[in-house]
Amino acid sequence: MKAHKLARQGLVAGLVLVGAGGLGACREGDAPAPGGTEEAALAGEPESAPADAVALERFRRTLERGGDARAAVGGLEALLQKGTLAPADADLAKLTLAAAHAALDDKEPAVLLLEELLAAHGHDRQWEPEEEANRLLAELLTGKSPPSSSNAARDTGTVAPFARALARQLELEEPGARKDARPTLHMNALFFGGSEEVSTRLGTFNVIGAATELRRESCSLCPEGVRSDIHTSRSGSWLGIPRARAEADRALVVVYTDLEHNLVPARYEELLPVPIADIERRLAAGEGVYAARKRAGAPPLVLVAAPRRGQLPDVEEALAQETALPLAPVAVELTPNLRPAEIQESVRGARPEQARCYEALLARTPGAEGRLTVSFAIEHGKPREVEVATAGTGLDDGAFVACMKGVFEGLAFPATPSRTTVSYPIEVSP
Repeated sequence: MKAHKLARQGLVAGLVLVGAGGLGACREGDAPAPGGTEEAALAGEPESAPADAVALERFRRTLERGGDARAAVGGLEALLQKGTLAPADADLAKLTLAAAHAALDDKEPAVLLLEELLAAHGHDRQWEPEEEANRLLAELLTGKSPPSSSNAARDTGTVAPFARALARQLELEEPGARKDARPTLHMNALFFGGSEEVSTRLGTFNVIGAATELRRESCSLCPEGVRSDIHTSRSGSWLGIPRARAEADRALVVVYTDLEHNLVPARYEELLPVPIADIERRLAAGEGVYAARKRAGAPPLVLVAAPRRGQLPDVEEALAQETALPLAPVAVELTPNLRPAEIQESVRGARPEQARCYEALLARTPGAEGRLTVSFAIEHGKPREVEVATAGTGLDDGAFVACMKGVFEGLAFPATPSRTTVSYPIEVSP
């Protein structure tokens, strides 16, 4: 059967609501496995012989000062042929050799070395010399330097005050002896519930952007930017907790909970900064709440809670403005009226039924198309006074209008004490 636009693309061309208090529009990476300390992870890694490491550093300094590139090529090739460099230093030697070839206008051997290096580290989550290798390759092949990856770190989108508060709780891994390198922020982040679109728009958890800002403010002469080794996963609800429970001991944990469908069971209370009974009591009273808890040796726990899922963005918006970790629960006053996203979710959930109404109309009147506007009121979660107005070709079909009216009369919405009036336009075409 031909797929028509109604069935394939859905129905929303706009949404107009009138309700008490007003209704604003709501918009909406893996981690290192838990293990030992950094020292334990590094134990056993081979090291270059001291004389070889000194020689490598001497060749790099020679090139930085515009010295004899041809002598550097010979020396670096001999150093690599010895095979006594540790893997990381061997990579650095190849990168330096590529730079020496480039200084001599030996383009092809330089490009081949760079391509070999980049391919060898294609599956690495992070390879420190990648930015330098990319810059040199771009200059050799295009004559232009690429945008520095530090630009991405500087332009990280919205940074909420709360993201800065979080970033102050996290430690950066300094780059060591390489003065041109940037520090790295290593972190796992686990989200249970909530909306990634909302968090991105608000910048609530943009800790890499916040760390970059804080570093720039504290060290204006340091290389800009912070390398990101942040690995994020987001589950739709608390049901993701059992699978990630062990990882949560070392990760930033953000839990969203509501009374509607996603109240976290008490058995997972150790991942909440507030006792679940206290959360439930506050939500039952109609208020939102957020809180955080510091942990020794791990990022904080963060809670965002609301009576209804559709109100969670309002609570997160309040959290985003916090300039310090809210170590005591903070209440958020919420209006009870429906949010546009809650109405859209219910209407969009009935798309199959709406599509069947339209398919039946097309069987009777091929080519029927145009716009219908469904107007109704919502009281205590139920649609009332449903009216369907049509404009277009063939839409004024009594059976079609009755079918669409029946679909909307059968919708269910979150129950609220306020009355909300909705005008929902729908475009249809075969």
